[in-house]
Amino acid sequence: MIPENFQTQGSIYFQHGGLDLDLHNNYDFVGFRYSIAERSIDMEWVRSSGDWVDPRAPAQLFLSLRGIAHLSAVARDPEMPFTEDDCLSSLCFLDPDMAVEYAFVSDDADPSWHWFFLFQSGFGLRVAGETAHLSTK
Repeated sequence: MIPENFQTQGSIYFQHGGLDLDLHNNYDFVGFRYSIAERSIDMEWVRSSGDWVDPRAPAQLFLSLRGIAHLSAVARDPEMPFTEDDCLSSLCFLDPDMAVEYAFVSDDADPSWHWFFLFQSGFGLRVAGETAHLSTK
């Protein structure tokens, strides 16, 4: 998947418009929508309400993934509180033939790699597609 207007940085940051957007500490995951007909996934985060978060940071982040060729999920840990479902643990990458256990962090993802969004609860989304576009509000 090719990021059109942003870069991944480390395992928890998107760099967009001169900003480092910390998806682990400063944003809460709201959810995602998968359109089979459009082969698209739309993911949304909202700015956390913690006093450590810069109030000038964008209030919402929207990640639009297009040309989806693969979508799978890893179940959340039932022992974890549901409050951990909205906290991104890491964004990792993996070769299409690799199991999620072999996911790794990279600042220079190959377009053929799958993206793996792992949350604190153990829930994970594995996605492969053509393009990724980030917008803010």
